[in-house]
Amino acid sequence: MTVSDFASWREAARGLLHAGVPPEQALWTGAGEGSLFAAEVPTPAAAPAAAVPRAFLELAEWVSCHRDAGRWNWLYAALWRLTHGEPQLLDMTTDSLTRRLTHMAQATRRDSHKLKAFVRFRRLPGEEEAFVAWHEPSHLIVKQTAPFFARRFAAMNWAILTPDDSAYWNGALHFGPGVPRTQAPDVDGVEELWKTYYSNIFNPARVKISAMVAEMPKKYWHTMPETALLSNLLRDAPARVEQMVEAQRGLSTGGGVSLARGRPSRGGPAASGAAHSGDVPAAAPSGDPPDKSGETRHPRS
Repeated sequence: MTVSDFASWREAARGLLHAGVPPEQALWTGAGEGSLFAAEVPTPAAAPAAAVPRAFLELAEWVSCHRDAGRWNWLYAALWRLTHGEPQLLDMTTDSLTRRLTHMAQATRRDSHKLKAFVRFRRLPGEEEAFVAWHEPSHLIVKQTAPFFARRFAAMNWAILTPDDSAYWNGALHFGPGVPRTQAPDVDGVEELWKTYYSNIFNPARVKISAMVAEMPKKYWHTMPETALLSNLLRDAPARVEQMVEAQRGLSTGGGVSLARGRPSRGGPAASGAAHSGDVPAAAPSGDPPDKSGETRHPRS
């Protein structure tokens, strides 16, 4: 059976299941893959839907985005077992097929998250509200993830281009073939503004290089303008952290009112009037303390 996506697999699987074709007799291939041994099995035009857990359909949608060519065979094998005496298959975490499908779904979900986090739109020259982004996902997750961008950026026209396929939005969502990196613009007028913003919100006290690279693999860096700043930002991070520490030390040892108790701090005399009224002094620290979220964020998506 030749299928191109989850919808076509689901329709074909219903027919094979209704015809009683076991997994070992159904050899699946993706569109354009082909096989010397693949044979088309006739399927009924209106096969009834099989009763399967909703969790399986959700799992199957994500597995269908995986790049492994065996995904269709494994999904049909799971469907067959679910409908032939093993309705609790997905609860059997030690089963090799269940583990395989679970790991495949986890991989495509992570890839979808990276698409949402690392896409960088660039304005098309000569267009007022038209933007293009190029991304290289590890799996076939564009169609699964594109509705997120349609909801988030509904007011602008945009395109997400990848080597496998592409998504377009102009008030309605469309899909097309993949395109090379050269068809996406490299720079736009907003890019320098974004770099300035990123360098200002970069918090050196939260930098964990190994965690950052694990979350933001270097394969995505060439499409993200802020990564051009990272070497300098990381080089200057120790000095900036020291400045923040000094600012905090000066705040804690200087005069003023204790924010915790509303009374003079031990480090110096109370500011005139503030200690008596209970008001917090108007002076603010020159540098905000680092928050405790743990890692550097990359907010633009």
